[in-house]
This record gives sequence, C-alpha cells and structure tokens, in this order.
Amino acid sequence: MNRIDDILVFRPLSIEELKGIVDILLKPLYKELESRNIKLNIDDKVKELIVKHGYNPSFGARPLRRSITTLLEETLAEEMLKNNIFENAIIDAYVENGEIRYAFIQSNAVKLKVVEINNDQ
Repeated sequence: MNRIDDILVFRPLSIEELKGIVDILLKPLYKELESRNIKLNIDDKVKELIVKHGYNPSFGARPLRRSITTLLEETLAEEMLKNNIFENAIIDAYVENGEIRYAFIQSNAVKLKVVEINNDQ
C-alpha cells in the first residue's frame, strides 16, 4: 500500500480540448441564468480568452473554473445586483480589443458593459 507502481505521463491539452472543458464548466452558469429566464450567448473568442487566463501547464485545466468566475460570473452578478439585467434578457459576451464585452438586450434596448481584464493574472 501507498507505493508508486508506475509513472503516468500526460500530454498537454489542446486549445480545442480546453474549450470543450470550458463548455462543460459553463453549463451550471447557463442553467442558473436559464432559471431566471436569461439567455447567455458566449462567443468562441471569449472561451479562448478564458483558456488563456485559466490554463496552466503545471495544473492543467483546474484553474479554468476560477477564470470563469473571475471573467464572467462576477461581472454578471454585479450587473444583476445593479438591476441592469432583467428577466427575459439576452446577454451576448464577446471579445473586443482583448477585453470581454457584454451586450445586454432587453425590451429592444441595448446596454453595453465593458469589463477590463488584467493580463497579469
């Protein structure tokens, strides 16, 4: 017991594999928003940015969860607390100039929120 029998070597994950993991990690967020009648559309470039900020070759995909929280969930929660996101809203998340931007669409009015990303993370 408690001995090492063999060494396993894992190859680094590809960008596509990491984006697939991001899709899996985003499901609870989609479900939570869906329960409030809010639809979130995330651009593929946003997923790439999450991977860029949340992937560490030493730790694999584990930091992706924190990256999603920092880059998406915290901003959406703040906007909900400010009453900027209402029921039946559609939120488009996309990347522009290296930053995640959100278009909040409700009642034919569009509100834009810019989220600054610290590249030192």
